[in-house]
Amino acid sequence: MRGIKAFSPDGKWIAFQSRRGGKDTIWKIPVDGGAPVQLTDKSSFRPLFSPDGKFISCAFYEEQVNPPRYRAAKIPADGGAPFRVFDLPDTVNFGDGFWWTADGRALTYVDTRNDVSNIWSLRIDSANQSQLTNFSSKKVFYYALSPDGKSFAMARGAEVSDVVLIRDFR
Repeated sequence: MRGIKAFSPDGKWIAFQSRRGGKDTIWKIPVDGGAPVQLTDKSSFRPLFSPDGKFISCAFYEEQVNPPRYRAAKIPADGGAPFRVFDLPDTVNFGDGFWWTADGRALTYVDTRNDVSNIWSLRIDSANQSQLTNFSSKKVFYYALSPDGKSFAMARGAEVSDVVLIRDFR
């Protein structure tokens, strides 16, 4: 198993991404052991079960469109074609994945524009997007929603990179 792993709400399954077929796809495996089950043959990663356990959100690479692009997807937890696929701006870091809201009606994600990150919400039923935070500086490197969906925990700050020359290293 590689990549992010996620437990189902009933604790019976773990969803994960695997490169078994030459590209990352979403799988699940019983917690008590058994054979893994491939849920999609589409290039996808960062699985997370919905609160009711019926669906899995993931980042989905759509190769059949021109130009190919990343999208957010809602796939059945039992496998099959994506139930719904959502367009998001190119400024979304799909590698961060998506958190479900407590009611399962929306996905949240990080969108970074002009080096400033904010958390946004995507309604599953309408695909409407709304900004949840209003930061004017710094980036969100990671975040998580509280179980009740009322609070965020996040790692946020400035991205710094330095070049260092080391001489006479032994």
